[in-house]
Amino acid sequence: MSDHRVEDLVEQSIRLVDSRHPADGLRVRDWIGVLFHVQDQYDCSFTHFRVMDILLRRGFTFRFPPVEHPDYGERREAFAALTEFTALKDVHGGGWLEDGYFDPDPPFVYCDAGSALWRRMVHLGRLAGPAAAPLRELPLIDVLEAIAAAGEELGDRGLIADWRELEPDLCDLYGLGT
Repeated sequence: MSDHRVEDLVEQSIRLVDSRHPADGLRVRDWIGVLFHVQDQYDCSFTHFRVMDILLRRGFTFRFPPVEHPDYGERREAFAALTEFTALKDVHGGGWLEDGYFDPDPPFVYCDAGSALWRRMVHLGRLAGPAAAPLRELPLIDVLEAIAAAGEELGDRGLIADWRELEPDLCDLYGLGT
């Protein structure tokens, strides 16, 4: 059973920080990385497509035709056989989503900043400039401060309260004292 409370909280937080911060720079992209890392600590479904427009615009996720995947030539039949959302297995030893993910309608391969496929695309020169900048590891408290400030500006104290409800779990997950 998926933890919808965390999924919804991460989605709302991504929407909030996206709406309250300028489009330039990589700060929001880094915050998104932290939020998805938190979500990964819980029993959550894959929720990127809830906010895919933001992920693409903020440079957290990259989308390209399957033929641009570095292994397309040797995996052509496998790509042709895909008819539904699929996590591509990394033939180079990684795990879930490390070689990207496929959505058939329309057919695109996606990869997230920091993933194995993203690193390969950077190495091959297919992602450059700001797109090739690695995610910065930020303390969770910095992201929560940005969410709280944006929530306060909008009068959305419910979102702040929802994060406070997770505080005991987050302290356990991150080895923090309460």
